[in-house]
Amino acid sequence: MLCELRDSGINVMREKLCSGGQCRGEMLLAVGQAAIARLCLGHTTLSAHLHCLRLSPDPFCPWCRTTPETIEHFLQHYPCFHSHRTALHSWLSTLGITTLDFPTLLAASGIHSSQQHAVLHLTCAFVRKTSQLPRL
Repeated sequence: MLCELRDSGINVMREKLCSGGQCRGEMLLAVGQAAIARLCLGHTTLSAHLHCLRLSPDPFCPWCRTTPETIEHFLQHYPCFHSHRTALHSWLSTLGITTLDFPTLLAASGIHSSQQHAVLHLTCAFVRKTSQLPRL
């Protein structure tokens, strides 16, 4: 499998043996990080954003149908992601983080710098488990 690696500003293509799914894991991490970046920027394919761009007829969540499908709604309120959110909350509480709000999940505020990587990693795992990466 070919993986694109960045080395001192130069793109290098090299063949990499994917023992134990390591290469796949690296790609999933990169995709998760890109999704987090889009969430931070607010540029997603969630209905509320697409509606602002006039690319969707309405801003509503496809599951709730009465609430705009915002990033906050995606991260905190989708009923079908309740079990994933509960697991995320459990893992965050082991880090001493009890707030499950938008800025916290994106490690933007209220998170000590030593914990930011762990919080972002857990948020990426949550997004992957929801199977909604293509929508972000």
